[in-house]
Amino acid sequence: MRSKRQASTGVSLALLALSICTAAAAQDRGSTDRSVPDWVNRISISGRAFLRYSYELDSSKDDFNEFSVDRVYLTFRSKVSEKSTVQYTLEGGEIRDADYRLSDGNLEKVSTSMDVQTKYFFFEVTDALYRTGFVRVGQAPQPWVPFQEDLWGYRVQGTVFSDRSGYLSSTDLGLSFGGTIPDGYGSWHGAFVNGEGWKSPERGKHKDFHFRATVYPFAKSPEAVKNLFVSGFFSTGAYDDVSAGPRDRERAIGQIGYRKAGSVYLGAEYLWASDPADKMKARYPSLAARSGQISDARGYSVYGVLNVGVLGRGADAAKWDILARFDNLDPDNEIADNDVERWIVGVSHRFSSNVLALLDYETVEYASGAGKPDERRISLRADIKF
Repeated sequence: MRSKRQASTGVSLALLALSICTAAAAQDRGSTDRSVPDWVNRISISGRAFLRYSYELDSSKDDFNEFSVDRVYLTFRSKVSEKSTVQYTLEGGEIRDADYRLSDGNLEKVSTSMDVQTKYFFFEVTDALYRTGFVRVGQAPQPWVPFQEDLWGYRVQGTVFSDRSGYLSSTDLGLSFGGTIPDGYGSWHGAFVNGEGWKSPERGKHKDFHFRATVYPFAKSPEAVKNLFVSGFFSTGAYDDVSAGPRDRERAIGQIGYRKAGSVYLGAEYLWASDPADKMKARYPSLAARSGQISDARGYSVYGVLNVGVLGRGADAAKWDILARFDNLDPDNEIADNDVERWIVGVSHRFSSNVLALLDYETVEYASGAGKPDERRISLRADIKF
């Protein structure tokens, strides 16, 4: 029997789908039709979906394979005034924190339900601090993860290093602000947020502060070097649900990269994170040995995307990308042999501006003291915009 929450979600989605169809039909009649409500002319609707088929290659996982809708995003943007908008993004797919475990030698999914949640809901004012600046209030993109996802360009493969490692999330509730640096020299973004992330409610009085700055130091130089950039990020806060012992939560990231849109992207970043060991031991079992103490994590990620078109093979070649990424994380530098290493290699083909297919191979290797089995999988994925 479905729960009341599931039934309520179903009704809400049905009403939402009806409103979408009504709005779309109204838009088709043209904005000059006086019978169309004013709000219809001010709203835009877009969507994106990540589909996947994956096959586990490790023999202990007994040929486990699956089809999955990893994510579906539906975004509404409404222009409230000349310089203000409201954005509402729904995210559906595998429920948050879905994971796998080995049971009697077989791979078993811990969570199997599908879910729909609010990913973003915020009010934005542009040119608020200065020209090209913005202020956002609500559940909004955070300074680091969405920025890095846009650079990497392959969110369809999975989350970026800091997010996949469990140290940052893409959104939280609070106040954010930022803008561009004049003359193409970069951008910046800061935020005061609850700190628990968008998956959990506020649990106390503490708030987190996040800040990122990205600089293109050679923005006015020749083409060969103008696309070189450096980024710095830090966040500081505290866990509200720790009754005794250390509670500080701190992050710092340094990044250097080179990106020429449609041609090549090369980057490297170094991550430092500090947490009470008890808050991270569910993800990294080796940290149970440091209960009641601070755990300092260190890690780095190196990645690259090459468009085959730069090799001079014509328009058809420009539809193909080759990508590679290597992540290395030490969850606690006081514990030996608990590192995690991830390799990702893949090739993608863009059928159109709205449809991309990716074939990738991923391996995750855990050191002997990490307490987790290695992973190897091959996946065929699709990134569809609508």
